Amino acid sequence: MRNISRFAAVLAATFTFFVVQAEPIDTRLLSGLSWRSIGPFRGGRVSSVTGAIGVPGTFYVGMPAGGIWKTTSNGQTWYPVGDSIKDVCCFGSIQVAPSNPNIIYAGSGEAIGGSGNGIYKSSDAGSTWEHLGLDETHQIPAILVDPHNPDVAVLCALGNASKDSDQRGVFRTEDGGKTWAKTLYIDNQTGVQHIGWAFDNPSVIFALARAYRQLPPSAKSQVNPQNSKTHFINPPTKERPGRSSRPPVCPN
Repeated sequence: MRNISRFAAVLAATFTFFVVQAEPIDTRLLSGLSWRSIGPFRGGRVSSVTGAIGVPGTFYVGMPAGGIWKTTSNGQTWYPVGDSIKDVCCFGSIQVAPSNPNIIYAGSGEAIGGSGNGIYKSSDAGSTWEHLGLDETHQIPAILVDPHNPDVAVLCALGNASKDSDQRGVFRTEDGGKTWAKTLYIDNQTGVQHIGWAFDNPSVIFALARAYRQLPPSAKSQVNPQNSKTHFINPPTKERPGRSSRPPVCPN
């Protein structure tokens, strides 16, 4: 009888816990919160940010002209962790592996900040960095790391804006960046600007394609847009099922 009573008490406590958890949050508790700048005051802009799951207060940011910075104090203080990377200072994407806070992938290059030289990885929370290739992708604006396996990562690349290149699209690794396979390629003038997935179903990925081929002013007048077309994923056309065609977008 005593065991039954204990079980009933535990059950009642558990039920009460879930009832309390289900109650909505009083918005007055959040009224005192406001956005404020926490730095770091370097590089002018922040192009990417990521947090380390299970390590409270730890975040990393990628700068278009200032390298990689880290905070372990929720942004009260920042310090550079990418200064050992000498060949590039522009980073358009950065992502901590959700299952291992020591593993970080950083993609160099940014559409406004300038070109990079591929993908970098740290296995010791930013203390050291290893170059993993993909040099000719030039700009890597987004990275996804598998929620359960830090060796599986997906990134997107805009490619070289100055010339036609097949180093654009979406790339995937299953061995921690030792090798990369191109899994989405549209054409040599179209890159991928962004990718996204749901963490509870990472097998489904959405990719945002972008025409990315900048011609010098002297060449614009010599090119007929109707002679060169960029292909997007949707909707389908007769020429390329599953893709549509439109002239390339050239900046002013």
